Amino acid sequence: MFYGSKTSNRRPSAPASFAFASPQPRSIAPISISVKVTTRRHRARLRSWASNARALSRRPDPKSAGESVLVHGGGSGVGTAVTTLCKLAGLRVLVTAGSKEKCDRCLEHGADVAIDYTREDFAERAAGVNVILDHIGAKYLLRDLRALAIDGRVVIIGALGGDRMANVDVGAVMSKRQQIIGSMLRSRSAESKASIVAHFIARFGADLDAGRIQPVIDRVFPIEQVAEAHRAMKGDHFGKIVLKV
Repeated sequence: MFYGSKTSNRRPSAPASFAFASPQPRSIAPISISVKVTTRRHRARLRSWASNARALSRRPDPKSAGESVLVHGGGSGVGTAVTTLCKLAGLRVLVTAGSKEKCDRCLEHGADVAIDYTREDFAERAAGVNVILDHIGAKYLLRDLRALAIDGRVVIIGALGGDRMANVDVGAVMSKRQQIIGSMLRSRSAESKASIVAHFIARFGADLDAGRIQPVIDRVFPIEQVAEAHRAMKGDHFGKIVLKV
């Protein structure tokens, strides 16, 4: 992370007033969307779509309906985005969060089940879930696999838990026909990102236009207060923290 530069190139996490971008379309913002929330809004949703579309497309029966998704960090920007998109797709959504207050807000946002991971074992509460979206990584992987149903898929989109390695029982994975999928939006080519945008708009464009997809924003800071915004991110918040240029 760095500060002070007026431009940002190949540093996706760095706040800046300007950024270099490919001439290929990455995102399409409806006219009704405020400029200050467009980037954060669509990045979270495109990341969610890139992660979940691959897992959901690997259903044993593509015509099956009523699958369930467990989302770790249900109160995060990506977590709230996944909840919205999965509910629009007709899926049952379970989330984890770190307090009763956050669990309540996740339920208000549309989650069907909210699990306080500080008090409950999510592997027990979410047993039989079909898809898990995990940004914690190795630290959660064994419990993810224990919770997954037969033919279940876990999509790893981060390693915030710190651990890089997990001792997996491959026999259990094979017997339950489980899949472990890695997904990262940042490392994709411009062509791949453009394809994700196109598929996202094809599937959810009408929902965007109708206002059924709205960002969850905790607070908005002017870019001059970027340090304060980062301190806020380390504290308790729900949804995205946005920098206004």
